[in-house]
Amino acid sequence: MPSLPGSAVSNGAPLRGRAAVITGGGRGVGAGNSAGIATAAPIHKTTLDAWTRMLTVNATGPFLCLKAFLPGMVERGWGRVVSVATRETITRIVQTTGRSEEAALEAILQRVPQRRLIEPEEVAEAVAFLCCDGARGITGESLVIDGGDLRR
Repeated sequence: MPSLPGSAVSNGAPLRGRAAVITGGGRGVGAGNSAGIATAAPIHKTTLDAWTRMLTVNATGPFLCLKAFLPGMVERGWGRVVSVATRETITRIVQTTGRSEEAALEAILQRVPQRRLIEPEEVAEAVAFLCCDGARGITGESLVIDGGDLRR
């Protein structure tokens, strides 16, 4: 499988980019990864190259991250895997609509009940919680951190 420039998707090469070790008590306890791309085109206009790229980044990337970290988790008898995705970016809106960055941001903020963007620290705190002992009973869940956007 080919590597994608600027991504953590690689087969056999060291993971870099947005793959990270989640630490706890001075030791690695889990794997976190954040990557995602999407096309705004309907399926009948989506090329095979675009489809393959989306699958490579969105599915194969997290698989390779898990594969790299899983042996250590098995050895310790404990670990967590957290994958983070984003639904929409200002850059993508600018590229697909031709709006300015300011207009794209305003369009997003008008739809979000909290009228603000989510801060990276908010996501990091949620990831840290999912990796703590208090969350040991949580498995296979999706945690939506979107300022209420999906609830509108």
